[in-house]
Amino acid sequence: MAVKVTGIGSLPHQEIEAGLALIQKYMGDWPHWPQFPARGWQEEFVPQYVSPLIQLGLVEKRGTKLVFATDGEDFALRLADFYELYLAAQEGESRALAAFALPEASASGLYALVRSIQAGNWQAQGVKGQLSGPITIGFQLLQPDGRAAYYDEQLRDVILKACEMGARWQTRFLREETGLPVIVSVDDPGIYALGLSTHITLTREGIKEDLTTVMTAIKAEGGRTGLHCCAGTDWSMVMECPLDILFFDAYEYLTSLLVHIPALQAYFQRGGEVAWGLVPTSPRIETETAESLLARWQEVLAALEQRGLDRELVLPRSWLTPSCGTGTLSVAAAEKVYHITAELAEKIF
Repeated sequence: MAVKVTGIGSLPHQEIEAGLALIQKYMGDWPHWPQFPARGWQEEFVPQYVSPLIQLGLVEKRGTKLVFATDGEDFALRLADFYELYLAAQEGESRALAAFALPEASASGLYALVRSIQAGNWQAQGVKGQLSGPITIGFQLLQPDGRAAYYDEQLRDVILKACEMGARWQTRFLREETGLPVIVSVDDPGIYALGLSTHITLTREGIKEDLTTVMTAIKAEGGRTGLHCCAGTDWSMVMECPLDILFFDAYEYLTSLLVHIPALQAYFQRGGEVAWGLVPTSPRIETETAESLLARWQEVLAALEQRGLDRELVLPRSWLTPSCGTGTLSVAAAEKVYHITAELAEKIF
């Protein structure tokens, strides 16, 4: 049996149907809903997931930046409305939770995939969603003075609660509308900054607490949790969260995981899985083939075995993915990434 395959998120396509066709051709068993940043700023990595905050009037687009409108006269009232909605959603009010929904203008691929599944066009085993994580959003959203919103305790709390309810809404939406098992991945590349001198306020416990909040929301709605970071980080911290599938760039950052073997072994033993991002989404895809990446995969297994992790433990708990999203590539390069991912999966037993 071939290893399970899915994607990370973004595609470079402007035509929705073309993007869905690519996913269906190569990742039809476990499709991810595609993000289409080329269709407009609303579908870019961070704007897409803060659209509820924009709709609630807490965040505004000012030039090319997204800014908390704390300098607005009615910000306090809007903030009070936000917390009222959050508490109502937490208590189970569906209409309040709907305030944290992704609108179709920001997530065209989500709604298109769901409609296509409902139409009977897929024979999927499950479906994967994703959302930007609270650390990344905290550093991308700004205060009016240009500082990152993460450095304001109140705004950081708003971001975390918006992520929590966004995760809850998306998991419920995918599960109820498709009737399939659901994975929702928290895509939070900002956690790579832990330990950097430029981000001294980031703490291990703080990151773990925030990620746990979002993952717990996913689990509360019957979903499985994922975490993706396209750089090296403290993976032992991540694996201490209520995580089911670790998505990471195994092409460039394998060593960053190999230094956490005891944590990885414990994670596997409690049922955790790893999605190995072995297929590069950089210009290096032009020189790689399924055969060359198969050799790299054998090197991965050998490195794990040298550290005491037997392949009989690793293989049943493994997925294969591209190393990251393909939204910054050409359409042709993205198609090659997906083709090689599927071809490589057939070679891995």
